[in-house]
Parts: sequence; structure tokens; C-alpha cells
Amino acid sequence: MTTTRRERHYIILDFLGDPIRKFYTKVDAKEFLKDKDDCTMKVETKEVEVEVEVKEKLDDYELALKTCEPCLF
Repeated sequence: MTTTRRERHYIILDFLGDPIRKFYTKVDAKEFLKDKDDCTMKVETKEVEVEVEVKEKLDDYELALKTCEPCLF
């Protein structure tokens, strides 16, 4: 089964608009921009298809039977 998810990339551009670096978190991008007045940040969002493996669906009772150890008393 496939599903889509969004990936965000924060790209730092110099004063000419050329990319300098790419970050995966906004915090890291802002930290990099802290002392660079002539640079700007551009956010690029891309949807990516991801293959997901579907495992068997268990209700709460069946899950407890499979994963819990026997009671001692």
C-alpha cells in the first residue's frame, strides 16, 4: 500500500537568490540565518509517496494475548 507524506525543506538563499544550504528543521535554518543579514529563507514543500507495509490488525484482547506474559498469581 502506498501513502503520501509531505516533506519540508528550508533553503537558505544568498542575496542573489542562489541556494547556499538546505535544512530539514526550521530551528536549524533560523540559527544559521541569525548573523547573516543578506540571506533569506525559502520553504519548499514536496509530497512524497511512501510504501507502507500493512501488518495484521489485532483487537485489544488479541494483542494482549500475544504480547503479555502469563500472570503469576
